[in-house]
Amino acid sequence: MNSSLSQTIRLVKIVDNNLFETTTGALVRMAAVDAPSLNHPILPIKNIAEEAVRYSESVLLNRELSFIPVKMDDNINVIILYKKYPFDSTNFNTVFISKGYAKILARDSVYNLKELKAEEEFARHFKKGIWALNSALISGEFKPEYSEEEILAFGKYTSEIQIQKLLTPDTFDILWEILAGTTIGTVAGIPTTFLAVSFTDAKGFEALGVGLIGFYTGYILGSALGVYLPAKKFNPDATYLETLSYGALGALGSIGILSVLPKNKDNWSVYFIPITIAAPLAAEIIYVNDIDYPVNENLQSNKIYSHKDYYNSTLLFKKNIMHISF
Repeated sequence: MNSSLSQTIRLVKIVDNNLFETTTGALVRMAAVDAPSLNHPILPIKNIAEEAVRYSESVLLNRELSFIPVKMDDNINVIILYKKYPFDSTNFNTVFISKGYAKILARDSVYNLKELKAEEEFARHFKKGIWALNSALISGEFKPEYSEEEILAFGKYTSEIQIQKLLTPDTFDILWEILAGTTIGTVAGIPTTFLAVSFTDAKGFEALGVGLIGFYTGYILGSALGVYLPAKKFNPDATYLETLSYGALGALGSIGILSVLPKNKDNWSVYFIPITIAAPLAAEIIYVNDIDYPVNENLQSNKIYSHKDYYNSTLLFKKNIMHISF
């Protein structure tokens, strides 16, 4: 993303699939994204639109986002939408295409059309979302309304419809991530320990300190890989580098937590090791299981939790700990 061209936006309402209202009352839609309406007359397509809206609710609403304006279309701002916190890497236009929530809207001219075509081909190949349907149902541009003749024409294709639903992680998946992350992290930490010591040529207690740093670095690299690999089956948007980034953030968080805990030499080691080992792993698992992920309809609470919410809650936790300690 060209950060020099980007601006900040906050979406407060979903008017329709790929149609949003901002805090200023302006309407925006994602450029080159042809998404079916919530009012689509064919139920399977309507279901996909509803799934896309649930996704938008979980990752787009009431958050600061970045965008690049493309054009105005019937008083609607056409934009390229990006994640603003904590990374600017996620392009939501391409996410909608890759998840099969939409297809490319050819009449919108965007700079990353080649990337969009690659994501559309990916979704088409794996029959994600709309691409699991009969091609006759999704030919042409999606409309907000259809005539009776068009609806009748759709009818003869509906018996062949199958919708590919997103998998959701269960308890076993989480446990597998914990096991894989801990195991691969520990294994990866062993060679990095020796590499760190041999590279620095440290001796005595200095070698011990260097070795611990080397082990912890390898542990974070390995745990990120161990968490990332099993998570790919239900969260294809997760990347190893971002999983690793969250692991590093978790490690920094553990340092912050340890810095405010009482320094009792008799029991400090009791919580030092669990916190430093668990913190990066926990951050990585939270990333792969929550980020860019639709909200479970069966949840009782209507509140949507993002990684920014998690980050802010950890800051609040640290403040409370400091308040108690001092």
